[in-house]
Amino acid sequence: MRRRSGRACICLLLLAALLAGPGPGAAESPLPLIDLHVHYNGWVAGSLPPEEAARRLRAHGAIGGVVSSTPTANALRLAARAPGTLVPFFRPYLTEGHRGTWHQDPAVLREAEAALAAGQYRGIGEVHLSAANAGADAGNPILVGLLRLARQHRVPVQVHVDAPEIPVLEALLGAFPTVPVIWAHAGGWAEPAQ
Repeated sequence: MRRRSGRACICLLLLAALLAGPGPGAAESPLPLIDLHVHYNGWVAGSLPPEEAARRLRAHGAIGGVVSSTPTANALRLAARAPGTLVPFFRPYLTEGHRGTWHQDPAVLREAEAALAAGQYRGIGEVHLSAANAGADAGNPILVGLLRLARQHRVPVQVHVDAPEIPVLEALLGAFPTVPVIWAHAGGWAEPAQ
């Protein structure tokens, strides 16, 4: 029951934020934007300095957001250019090629533990639970370890879930009812019946 009431509270807060701005047709500026899914990966960072990325977010009305990246240190670089606005999350993909194998690498847990213990990151994610990560199921020790770290450090986890992996997400929610989850994507490789 507690998990549901906590999630209901989050939904109500989001609804209140949406309703707080001017109504349709109002002459005022558009509603402020909170982007919970900002990526600042290496290929972007190589061509868009963090100062410019932060400026663009502000120019488009972003008043807050969650940033993750590969390499994960880029999230810190961008968040430092938008203090009090962007919240850096630890992404478990230690390299660009790691996206499909992160759930097999114990180094992910060591890196996540060190980063969270140092207070550098305020969440974990984005974590893909998708067909590309075959084996990243609810019993995977790396995935379970990340959720344990989230619980220990009292931080949320942002997940990317394709329709076939919804049962994995449900199992994780049941096993870790006190860990806040940000569901970054729903759907993806879904069949029409899903």
